[in-house]
Amino acid sequence: MRQNYLDFGVHNTFIYQQGSNAYMLVVDDDNVRDLHVVDITKPQSPQEIAAVGAPDWPADIAAEFGAGAGTFLHDIWVQENDGQVIAYLAYWDAGLVMLDITNPYDPVFLGDSTYANPDPLSGQFPAGDGHVAVPSADGTRVLFGDEDFAAGSLDSFTFEGTSYPVAEGGFTPPTYTLPGGTFSGPVHWTGGLGCTTGDFDRAANPGEVALIQRGACFFSTKAANAQALGYAGFIVANSIAGGDALLTMSAGTNDVITIPGYFVGNSTGEIIKATEGGTMAAAGIFDGYGYLRLMDVADPSNITELDQFATEGVFVNPPLTGDRTMHNVVTDDGTNAYISWYAEGMRVVSFDSDALTETAHYVDAAGSNFWGVYLHDHPDGNSYILGSDRDNGLWIFAKP
Repeated sequence: MRQNYLDFGVHNTFIYQQGSNAYMLVVDDDNVRDLHVVDITKPQSPQEIAAVGAPDWPADIAAEFGAGAGTFLHDIWVQENDGQVIAYLAYWDAGLVMLDITNPYDPVFLGDSTYANPDPLSGQFPAGDGHVAVPSADGTRVLFGDEDFAAGSLDSFTFEGTSYPVAEGGFTPPTYTLPGGTFSGPVHWTGGLGCTTGDFDRAANPGEVALIQRGACFFSTKAANAQALGYAGFIVANSIAGGDALLTMSAGTNDVITIPGYFVGNSTGEIIKATEGGTMAAAGIFDGYGYLRLMDVADPSNITELDQFATEGVFVNPPLTGDRTMHNVVTDDGTNAYISWYAEGMRVVSFDSDALTETAHYVDAAGSNFWGVYLHDHPDGNSYILGSDRDNGLWIFAKP
């Protein structure tokens, strides 16, 4: 068996049979053409036969999210419907993307979904984060799940009254949880990378926000140093090499950060540096966690959202502890969906009559953390739901 023949990070794969050939779809974590088709009919000599992605499709597939859009492939599914082989792509903020891969050498874009604005359940700007897409047995419906771990998001970020693209820190207090759901203050350019308190040119004046350059150390280290020097919040500006790309800052240390943090592009950072003491302002909104959507895909050029289902904890404000977003979904040959929903447990949802209706669930009294779900037809004639709990292992449920 040939190994490591692809030179990029792989998120996941989907293997399927078409006639006498076997193929594998590969999710590429590194490149913009992030869907690869590999012929594995001869596993000892796999051959990549196509690579496609957002640059090959309509430019507006995630336009509604503007500069903050995350347009990348997360999950894939393949199903043959009446002789046509369809790939269903969960394409994050671009929603559901459908491709005709009947000719695996030449994938053809069929259509994509658009997140409704406002979101039908939260009433806010849609969070996106399309994570998983699984078709019904007849291929006319898709169970589409969002994986959104943040119960709130930024509604706006301005400097001196002008809006700029920004990403909120992943380890800092979300803006929507602050008093009034807002945060503001004069910004001071601290002069460097902020990897030690000595990298700062001075301690904070009351209410000041530290502007720090990206590079050389963990974001949480920069935050901890700004916090120790009395800054009310911090902004990290991307490096010249990083340009204006945005990212969600993650912690690399165990420092407990109690001040809000934001990440801006390099050009935005330069604008802020040039106006010492200028005021930044951010406003946050509560929009809940990721949930399940039912899509009508009978006409891929006109995908429509039919219904939504959220568990009890998705829109509780203030948020409950634990991850309340859905994760993965599988379906049976009928109209039932089986969902691993982290702290919200295992859920069974019917999508009969184009409506999503919960028919069963299990949440461990000691706390659930379900990540994976799989349907298993046992030789004894019974069907079982397999659920993997990240805290305590495999659970086996009788299929209701």
